[in-house]
Amino acid sequence: MHAFLVMALAQSEAPPAACAAAMNAFCNGDPAMAGCLAEIAAANGTLPLVALRDTDAGGGARSWRCYSPSCLDASRARYVAGKGCKLYCSHDAELSAILSAGCASTLLFENGANATACFRIPNVIAIGAANATTTTLLAFAEARRKSCSDKGPKSLAMRRSLDGGSSWEPTRFLVSDAAAASDGLNLGASVVDARSGTVFVHYGVCGHSCRPHGSTFILSSADRGATWAKADITAMVAAAGWGMINAGPGTGVQLPWGGGGGGGPPQYPGRMAVAVWGRRLETPAEAEGGVAALLSDDGGATWRLSAAPVLATPAHAPNECQLAALANGSLLMNVRDARQVPPLHSIRRWWRDLDGPAGAAGAHGTGLPGQHDLGQRHRRR
Repeated sequence: MHAFLVMALAQSEAPPAACAAAMNAFCNGDPAMAGCLAEIAAANGTLPLVALRDTDAGGGARSWRCYSPSCLDASRARYVAGKGCKLYCSHDAELSAILSAGCASTLLFENGANATACFRIPNVIAIGAANATTTTLLAFAEARRKSCSDKGPKSLAMRRSLDGGSSWEPTRFLVSDAAAASDGLNLGASVVDARSGTVFVHYGVCGHSCRPHGSTFILSSADRGATWAKADITAMVAAAGWGMINAGPGTGVQLPWGGGGGGGPPQYPGRMAVAVWGRRLETPAEAEGGVAALLSDDGGATWRLSAAPVLATPAHAPNECQLAALANGSLLMNVRDARQVPPLHSIRRWWRDLDGPAGAAGAHGTGLPGQHDLGQRHRRR
């Protein structure tokens, strides 16, 4: 099995999904770990250990180690050196050998490559097998040309794999800002129509400074990413009361066509939905004016915004967001709350009908664990 990495120069690196179980099994059961486990247990460190490629208490070079969760952040994905925690054991050679034997990884976007200072906002979409071929994977990222800042000139970068991730074509730039752009494009979210295999990529331009509204576009490809068409939906967005929308970032969802889930056939079979947040026309000074969803019920031929957005309040400012489709036909949205930093919290909402009122899966802003940047939730089938 082939795994792949879409971010470069991260502070920590978790095992690829295909190797995580084997690497964590080494950390917690290999005879070579007996002494380490005993020492960490004696120091009241939390078990089981977690395999990560990160630094040590002295801030040294990153290598593969088995860390106690006592030394990690709340997501157990990063070593927190500031704690002075030494509850870990370095086993770079052994864990690297498991990686080499059990899976391979490919660095898809590397900072500094392709005349790009910084790659951000990645997402990957899978297009199912057709005509007995393997799955096609499309990886997208925002190529920030001059710095890692949200502003400045950018390109929408893509890499494509026609063999399920075993090999990847070179980076292509689907859309690029002018070199002098001060407030360029912002990559949002991608979604695929499972029946046709058509992929849609939602993005915006000049979302920070253009008034009364920025621009919103959708790229689409009906040939697995070989060629792309662009549609401008700015007028539709403005007519729905939005000065600017930002999709995701992440991936959209598609409801099934029927015949499954505890709630029976879905009310909107085949509907594609992409979570969006942004600035409302009635509150132009509020960057985080609310969240809604872009919807398509015709395979992506047309798109519209849901009729019942969740708007900002004095206590909560909905920001980056992600949808998950539940088995009963409902949609669950996790939302970053820009007013709750610190402490960090998320907002969670669910919809039976995206054009009706949102139900509360827990009260609005209940203190769910949050992230300084987007944290996503997906439903695994």
